[in-house]
Amino acid sequence: MVPQTIAVLLLSANPKGTSWLRLAEERREIEAGLMARSRWRDRFRLVTRVAVRPQDVQRAMLDCTPNIVHFSGHGGGDQGLALEDDAGQMKLVEAAALAALFALYASDLQCGVAGEIGMFCCFIWFARKNDGLLL
Repeated sequence: MVPQTIAVLLLSANPKGTSWLRLAEERREIEAGLMARSRWRDRFRLVTRVAVRPQDVQRAMLDCTPNIVHFSGHGGGDQGLALEDDAGQMKLVEAAALAALFALYASDLQCGVAGEIGMFCCFIWFARKNDGLLL
């Protein structure tokens, strides 16, 4: 069943010493696609956290109980995601640790993605899973 409001948690990090990414522009495109151009815009609630540290991810999950989590930033495959520490330096968080955190929210969390293409694919999957109610 599709929730009344679909909470999308957008996490982003671009730690010091990593290549510069256009994270604000990626957020703008996601926001425009969900909140401006979508005929279902009233069904989405976009929650954004920037320069995220591991503890920020945990707090954001607790605060907004998202249905979809989108990460914008650097990733290292099995090494996980490049978040920030308190000084803004890179702190890799292993995929297994993220999976364990997301498992705590399995009843609400429908999809986790990275990158704009991933977001698009996630919405297609989400709509199909819920009998096309978002299309």
